[in-house]
Amino acid sequence: MAVVNSLENVDPRLVSFFQDLKKNLPSVYVFESRRSVARQAKLYAACKAGTGSCPAAPPGSSAHQYGRALDINGFSAERDRKKIEAVLVKHPEIEWGLTWKSSDPPHFQIRNWSKGLSLKEKIIEGGYWVWLVIAILILMYLNR
Repeated sequence: MAVVNSLENVDPRLVSFFQDLKKNLPSVYVFESRRSVARQAKLYAACKAGTGSCPAAPPGSSAHQYGRALDINGFSAERDRKKIEAVLVKHPEIEWGLTWKSSDPPHFQIRNWSKGLSLKEKIIEGGYWVWLVIAILILMYLNR
């Protein structure tokens, strides 16, 4: 479950935001972009057990799984806030996790990221295929 930190298969709006942010804050870098179902499950379990970073969304509920979020490091939220907010003004479709109830300063994502997900994206990238397989196996078992 390697950490993916490339901009490959990431929403182009996030790529554009990151490129503009990098112009204003050259020290920033992508710590994590897309996540597998297994990695998201591991992060969520660690958060719930108190052994990992929080917040962490349950598998299927994270924008990272769909290429619609980036965790960016190399900045200080306090020191660099004005510079980051200046870039965000140019990218109103991006929201910053800093201001959330469970603050997540490295996290940037597409606003309302789950709108417009295709059924394929929800089932495959979201990990819901696991539940689909389980349901089919249960139905096969019950109908034997």
